[in-house]
Amino acid sequence: MLSIFSHKLYFFSHDCLVAKEHKQRLGIYGRTPCAIAFGKFLLLDDRTCLSVFLRQRAECHSQKWRPYMRTTATVSFIAVCWASLVVSEEAHTPYSGLENRAIAALSESDIDALEAGQGWGFALPAELNGYPGPLHTLELAEALALSPEQEERLTEIFEQMPTDAKAAGAAFISAEAALDRAFSQGGITQETLSDAVFTAGNARSALRLVHLSRHLMTVEILNEAQIQRYNVLRGYADDPCAATPDGHDPAMWRRHNGCEG
Repeated sequence: MLSIFSHKLYFFSHDCLVAKEHKQRLGIYGRTPCAIAFGKFLLLDDRTCLSVFLRQRAECHSQKWRPYMRTTATVSFIAVCWASLVVSEEAHTPYSGLENRAIAALSESDIDALEAGQGWGFALPAELNGYPGPLHTLELAEALALSPEQEERLTEIFEQMPTDAKAAGAAFISAEAALDRAFSQGGITQETLSDAVFTAGNARSALRLVHLSRHLMTVEILNEAQIQRYNVLRGYADDPCAATPDGHDPAMWRRHNGCEG
């Protein structure tokens, strides 16, 4: 890929010089010739670029373009070396700076979210598959026509959840910190590594269970029409009340799907 890239750079620098040579004849002045050449450089596909490159390199060896060959080669060489340096540096240092983390596997924002009892994306398998969560259900209480009893039960679940999530999050952070120390302090063995990894994995699973289980509790409180409405309001499903499918009685369809009117 880098070889083709160098061909494109060579073609661009050559075109730029050629355009400048003929700018008076073409009526093009200033930096416009190079801009045109650069546009061609960006639009060329790899196969076309290689073909043009080979043809133009042969032309450059003729006496007509010999004065420009050294400049063209120099521009291409510098550009390709720079591109190679950037690619090489990015490929070999993807984790540079992360060595300063308090816990290698967790960023500061990760730790803040876990300590605050936030979801951390753990509940997505439930949320995106028709299992509403207590928070968003309460936020949509009016649109879902929740009864006072439903609101009360959902509020209990929601208010208890942060306490459980913070406790499980703290345990997970502690387990990851222990795994990190096992490596940073040295002396880790296969046995101690296995214990540390499984401890951290179990802590993560327990935290995920806290979030997913609340969605399961929420579904037990709602009826089917409310769940369907929740998915529509959250953008996960089409509104069945928007149109009646062919072959269905409109009144029965709307009544079955809990549509108003």
